[in-house]
Amino acid sequence: MAYDNLCKYLAETYPAAMVRWLARRCPELTGAAATPDAVQVLKTELPVELIRADFVTLLRATDRLLHVEFHVDPTSEPPLPLRMLDYWVRLYRLHRLPVTQVVVLLRENAAGQGLEEVFEVGGTRHRFTVVRLWEVEAGELLADEGAAAVGGFGEVGEWGGVVAGDGGAGGWGDGCGERAG
Repeated sequence: MAYDNLCKYLAETYPAAMVRWLARRCPELTGAAATPDAVQVLKTELPVELIRADFVTLLRATDRLLHVEFHVDPTSEPPLPLRMLDYWVRLYRLHRLPVTQVVVLLRENAAGQGLEEVFEVGGTRHRFTVVRLWEVEAGELLADEGAAAVGGFGEVGEWGGVVAGDGGAGGWGDGCGERAG
């Protein structure tokens, strides 16, 4: 603990020197601390905001968590892919189990069509599955009573898929992104 505190003190007292030293091992830092005023020391306390997931369950047979988010419009701030990473980190920290994440999009719109299934910045890459309800065949939902109840809020589209109606709920799918027949 004493060494940790001493290192924190030195880093905060000589931030440009710390960045220059670490730049030898982290190429993305090269040139970032040419002068002391090029570095700004920030607060080290990180806020912990309460967030609520739409659905989380423990799958005992596989010792894995399933996390599902339902969205009519995936446009948000912070962006949905970043939020999915935040959920994953918090769930993994709490349970120390693998987490499968699924976003179920309930309505067809441009934001839903373009939603990427990955968050990637620098060396961080996080993947999740996106299920577009309008691409799910109605028969798939009707085959299971739980999914049929959820899918009942949608209506059958011209190609046989389910599209979200005014009810605001959705259904399950395999996330493959292929339109039926």
